[in-house]
Amino acid sequence: MTRVHLSLHTRDLAASRAFYATLLGTEPDKVREDYLRFQPAGVPIALAIMVGEPEPGPNHMGIKLVEPGDTKATWKRLEQAGLDVLVEGEVTCCWSRQNKAWVHDPDGRAWEVYTMVDDGDHVPRGEDSPVLTSAGGACCA
Repeated sequence: MTRVHLSLHTRDLAASRAFYATLLGTEPDKVREDYLRFQPAGVPIALAIMVGEPEPGPNHMGIKLVEPGDTKATWKRLEQAGLDVLVEGEVTCCWSRQNKAWVHDPDGRAWEVYTMVDDGDHVPRGEDSPVLTSAGGACCA
């Protein structure tokens, strides 16, 4: 499988391991004293996490779920694991209708967990995410 590689620095490797294991639903496949790698089955990502000072990066990251029925179950799984889940529900974002919630990793990076409701050409109507707006970003930035 071809995978997109994403590399992140963290101040707290143990907290990041717990967060990403919960978010991705799997333990890392490679663990070293200062390094973790997650390559979840069925998800085309190779996520590397290394000890270091987090650097400015993307506005946010996300996990797009394929099945709409998985959305609320995934949010519930994250909440039951102790993550603070901010549910936005159905919003217009990035020129589409999405059903989404947000979580933050231990270093404050925003992750959206969502499904596409309608990928038509929906004009954003000022429904920017409070999660991103408070961090100086916007949904479709």
